[in-house]
Amino acid sequence: MKIKYLIVIFLVVVFSTRLIAQELLPEIKIDTQEKTLQSQWKGKRIAFLGDSMTDPRRVGTSCIYWEYLRELLGIVPVVYGQNGHQWNGIYNQAKKLNA
Repeated sequence: MKIKYLIVIFLVVVFSTRLIAQELLPEIKIDTQEKTLQSQWKGKRIAFLGDSMTDPRRVGTSCIYWEYLRELLGIVPVVYGQNGHQWNGIYNQAKKLNA
């Protein structure tokens, strides 16, 4: 019984500190000076395949790397990333992209 109690306490501490850290970290703002206004990528559709780092549901973050690229370069992201996917999930994402 004591071990279950300690596990529950541990999980509460881990998840609560993760949530607090996410709220305290400021979102990076991109200035107009930093943007590439005449990029060769502007308006191009770019596919992103991946795992939680790519997932548009924002698992564990407030802004995803492809959102920065969208702001910096003016791309149109097409995102197929899913949390929990490994290399075997990339193939299925690529099939969706191809379809």
